[in-house]
Amino acid sequence: MDRLYADVVGDYWPPERRYVDEAYRTLPFPWAEERVPEFQLVTEWSLEQAIGYCASWSAVQRFKDERPGEDPLPALAGQLATLWPAAGTLRLKWPIHLRLGRSRFLYNRAPRGPQRPHPAIMES
Repeated sequence: MDRLYADVVGDYWPPERRYVDEAYRTLPFPWAEERVPEFQLVTEWSLEQAIGYCASWSAVQRFKDERPGEDPLPALAGQLATLWPAAGTLRLKWPIHLRLGRSRFLYNRAPRGPQRPHPAIMES
């Protein structure tokens, strides 16, 4: 999957994708940063689910749009099939990156009274 992500469809990711690759560390961030614990998404996926997930990547779609008739996923499926348990699932772990900040303006502001819904919400 790493090879697909970086080498095969790497040029098809939008430029902003670099923020994800850099765990958002280089994203301009005007707030006082707070420490956050590490998070992971843990899945138990079949090979078909993993390939389906890769098919949802915007870079894969752009690759296929710009190279009609070419699809990088069958080759990946063939490579992964040799590693995947037959008719089984594998546990995959995905890091979840986030940054948490505190606005000095909101943090130091005195609490206000009860909040009323916006008039547009009250009409519905």
